[in-house]
Amino acid sequence: MAALAKIQPDTSRQKLFNQLGNFFLDEYGEKKANIDSAFYYLRKSVYMHDSANANNNEITNRSLSLLAAAYCKIGNMDQVKKICRQVIKSYQLTNNRLKEADAWKLQGELLYQDKVGREDFEFSSKKASFLYAQLRESVKEIDVNYLLAFRYFRGSKPELAASLLVNTIKVSRKNDNYGLIELLLLFAQLKRYNGSLNEALAFAMQAQERVQQANDTLNANHVYGELALEYEEMNEPEKSVYWYKQCLDERVRLHFDGYTIYRTAYLMTVQMVKAKKGHEGLLLLQTIRKTVPPAAPIENAILSQSLANCYNSMGLYANAEKYFLEMIKIFDKIDYAGEVFFIASFDIGKFYVMQQQYSSAALYLKKALANAGVSPVSRVKDLHLLMFKVDSASGNYLTAIDHYQKYKSLNDSLFNVAKSKQIEELNIKYEVEKKQQNLTILQKENIVQQKSIKQERLTRNLISAGAVLLVLFAGLLYNRYQLKQRANKKLEVSQQKIEKQNLSLQHLVNEKEWLLKEIHHRVKNNLHTISGLLDAQSGYLQTEEALRAISDSQHRVQAMSLLHQKLFNSESLSNVEMQEYIYELVDHLEHSFGTQQKIKFYLDINSLRLGLSHALPIGLILNEAITNAIKYAFPGGQEGTINIQLKQQSGNQCLLLIADTGKGLPADFNSQQSHSMGMSLMQGLSEDINGVFLISNNNGTEIRISFVCDLAEGDNASFYSSQANKQS
Repeated sequence: MAALAKIQPDTSRQKLFNQLGNFFLDEYGEKKANIDSAFYYLRKSVYMHDSANANNNEITNRSLSLLAAAYCKIGNMDQVKKICRQVIKSYQLTNNRLKEADAWKLQGELLYQDKVGREDFEFSSKKASFLYAQLRESVKEIDVNYLLAFRYFRGSKPELAASLLVNTIKVSRKNDNYGLIELLLLFAQLKRYNGSLNEALAFAMQAQERVQQANDTLNANHVYGELALEYEEMNEPEKSVYWYKQCLDERVRLHFDGYTIYRTAYLMTVQMVKAKKGHEGLLLLQTIRKTVPPAAPIENAILSQSLANCYNSMGLYANAEKYFLEMIKIFDKIDYAGEVFFIASFDIGKFYVMQQQYSSAALYLKKALANAGVSPVSRVKDLHLLMFKVDSASGNYLTAIDHYQKYKSLNDSLFNVAKSKQIEELNIKYEVEKKQQNLTILQKENIVQQKSIKQERLTRNLISAGAVLLVLFAGLLYNRYQLKQRANKKLEVSQQKIEKQNLSLQHLVNEKEWLLKEIHHRVKNNLHTISGLLDAQSGYLQTEEALRAISDSQHRVQAMSLLHQKLFNSESLSNVEMQEYIYELVDHLEHSFGTQQKIKFYLDINSLRLGLSHALPIGLILNEAITNAIKYAFPGGQEGTINIQLKQQSGNQCLLLIADTGKGLPADFNSQQSHSMGMSLMQGLSEDINGVFLISNNNGTEIRISFVCDLAEGDNASFYSSQANKQS
């Protein structure tokens, strides 16, 4: 102030007014007095323009730019645009294109937060970017384009964002990789939100490489966090936890704010729960709470959300519900919205769905649906599936169908994106290999050409001697020709004999295949006859136990009959397509017992072709397990599900899994001491395929059989032969 009183009302005085206005603008915060002071000095600076040097408009333009920033602070965007246009026009009149670009950039930055002025922001930024590109001001062009791409991304314009990022990354690589990490991270985030996970991971890995090359300790935590999110979306929790750990350590080391640290810890604990490390996640949260105590309500809300997820994974549902409700209570008080609130509502809604408290679940899932526009496609897909379950349980079938259709549409979209990426990667791999092959061929052709030149020189030197030897060779060749003609006649006779033998053998093979088909057909007919006899016999039985035994035998016979039907209709007489066979077997049992409305079947069957020695025992085991589940797992018409999996694991190791959500096994059940025929039959059949049979309680009854199978096996009679040997 003392300096201001000493100087004259000229350019120097105007500069000092700008400095004072800028000072109070920086100190704005929550104090209205500071913004009033900023307006006072900046307006005085603008008004002094007439008394200052008229040819020096730069100082006045600086005053106007600061004044526009002050109006932005109080939300008067109309004045912001009016003042910025005045500055832009001033630079256009003096043909100062660099300063004009800076003014367009400033207007874009000030209008960035204005939702109403989105088009003005985009126009200003594109204008600045165009001028910077013409003036070869690459660094400023990259800064503008990054902000514009981010706004496109948040404004649901992913195609424009992607196109702009591709071009800006090229500019960055030509200018010492300026801003490259931030651009790659934004591209990775864009692809992740659109469900293109392979591309997202590729961009995140490029950013990680750049962090290592540049030893960028400030951006490393953001790269680690994005990598963790990529692996989270790809359902690889172990890798996700690893990168979240790196990210969290960096952010604690750099003294990040409490919200960011607790948000990172929450995301990490979610993946630890998926990796069945909920207890370790609880210990992590306790350590974080001691290291960085929560200071703001939002931090307490996220901590409660993390604790609830950990307790839920440990089966401590009362504790989980307590912390979930504490979380929602805080969110309601602070009136928070966006992706964080979406995930919070999603988590508690999912918890209540798992607890079958559908009315409570609906309350929170609807809140999540209202904020779904800020979440990745994969999580929105899961939200529609949860809403489908809630509406189905509540009898709202029309809305349930609508949610299920949206779930399927999003799920199919993610699947198609993944498949397209695989095809693209295969094409790229093919092109690379093709180029490598062409390079190898060129190298070989070069070597051959060099040898050819040497050979020509040698040939010219030996032509004279060769002419003499040629006559001798001609006589020798004629003699060899005569011998070869005689040998060819003998070979023709032998070939005719071989062809006749091959034709005879082909007839034998055809007859064998016809006989095998006839055997399968007759076995199937005989099994149908046996089933009919059992059905007729049941008409003469009175006791329920005998009728039940007859019914069980009929299902076993049907399982074998269905297998022979598949072999009869198949081109291969020795191998069975297990996916088709199991689907038909389950469909038969489902209709036989009339369970369509009460019990739902979920099948996850690999496309495997197994020999009869494995296919028939597996079919009988499935028949026993499914029949037992239908009969005993859901008493009193209780609803439930039966999950069936047949998957090829590493090598020839396969896993058969039958799990229901029923009442489970008795507490004192011992499979080794069980005397039921079904249990003995499943254990015996498991031994026939050299499998390991395990039965346990896991939210119902779970039967797990691990076995090694020869996927090329084709011995049709091996199973029956082994059974006959056992009987003998």
